[in-house]
Amino acid sequence: MKKITTMPKATLAELLLFLAENEGFSSVKELKGGFTVSEVRAALREVARELAVEAELEGDTHDAHAEPELSSRTREIISSLSRSDSEKLLSAFGLTSK
Repeated sequence: MKKITTMPKATLAELLLFLAENEGFSSVKELKGGFTVSEVRAALREVARELAVEAELEGDTHDAHAEPELSSRTREIISSLSRSDSEKLLSAFGLTSK
């Protein structure tokens, strides 16, 4: 696969898994090709697995967001979560809290 420059592959893999599990994909029925939500979820999971394997093989541990600048709205949302949940969320996206 090509080099991904917007975020570490491991982080992108986690993001895709999160979307596969939590997104409603209401617009899927508008796609040409007749894909179902289940097929879209399965495709995202498959790509995520492949990215995770590539990241591990490449040692892709660079995290451009090691010290994230979180917006006030993001901090507000995170503050409504339990400490454990907020740490899990930040960790899942490759972010660390300040």
